[in-house]
Amino acid sequence: MGHRRKRGRRALEDKGVANEARHELPPLRRGSRSGRRGRRASATHAQRSTRRPVYTHPLFGAIPLRLSSEGGGFDLDYRPRLPVGAVRGEPRKQNFCPVCHVPRYFFVDLERSCVDCDRSFIFGAAEQKHWYEELGFHVNATAVRCLTCRRARRADRRLRARLRKAVEGLRARPADPEALLELGRASVEHHERFLEGGLERAVGALRRAAKLPPLRVRRDLTSRAPNARSASFWGRSATPSGGLCESPPETTGSEAEHTPASAAALGARPSPALGGAQGAAVNPLASLRVEALYWEARAELARGRERAAGALLRRFLAERGNQGAAHVEDVRRRLSRIQETVEGEASGALVNHAGATRASVTLR
Repeated sequence: MGHRRKRGRRALEDKGVANEARHELPPLRRGSRSGRRGRRASATHAQRSTRRPVYTHPLFGAIPLRLSSEGGGFDLDYRPRLPVGAVRGEPRKQNFCPVCHVPRYFFVDLERSCVDCDRSFIFGAAEQKHWYEELGFHVNATAVRCLTCRRARRADRRLRARLRKAVEGLRARPADPEALLELGRASVEHHERFLEGGLERAVGALRRAAKLPPLRVRRDLTSRAPNARSASFWGRSATPSGGLCESPPETTGSEAEHTPASAAALGARPSPALGGAQGAAVNPLASLRVEALYWEARAELARGRERAAGALLRRFLAERGNQGAAHVEDVRRRLSRIQETVEGEASGALVNHAGATRASVTLR
């Protein structure tokens, strides 16, 4: 029927015959299939031509999608309405795949649970913006630890790297007391933090560091040694004329800061090991010895030897002079704790002895 209707209409058009009443061709019936199909096709075509495809996101709403001719993916210029307390994001600065991942058009505070301490914390909107747009983290990355646990984790990594670097430095410079001191310090801090690692190596390195002056001071004093006695003190042989066999190296750069003249100008403390004017040149020697005493005492405390640690701390206070000012408060606090521990052990021993005595008398 429809086909015949179209054919008759086309015949009327060919003949030039029009409807006399309305001066137009007779319209199709309202309920005909061809009419419904035509209106539906025209509406769909108009919608496709005026609207762009969208992706409905639970947080960002209807996100427009770019056409394939524009590269595809999500529209980076989309600006949704900001909720209360949200921070506007810049998708072009974020690290994501524009086809597979949804960019962060804005950031809101998120509540998370720490995997280390099991406490809830807030992953703030400003911190998220810093993560994704300044540090370059992927948009799917999220915080799994609270700020305190993150800082502790970073400190642990730095401590392990410091110990590893100290071991490598001592291998490269086995006779350098500063490398020995750094190894002892890093080993003690590593043991206090993780309760692992041998402290015998740390104690041995600290004792060796306390006996040797720094290499830069040793080179400087060797180059100015007046006779064979001072040359033999530094482990160098002397010529029959009283000079040294090796030509002394020139003092340049940072080594010039530790010459005898500069040490005296800075008010260097004379060393009791050498004494006199020559001792004024080895201010780093006194500082290194005091530092080694402090860290050796901490190593003995970590080994459970309170009495030996107390003796080292008292020696530190007696020999420090104007050195080691940063450790004075800590040394006094540790000494008071050691004294309390020793007194508690002594009182406990007396009580046990008295009880044993009474028990023996009762048995008799």
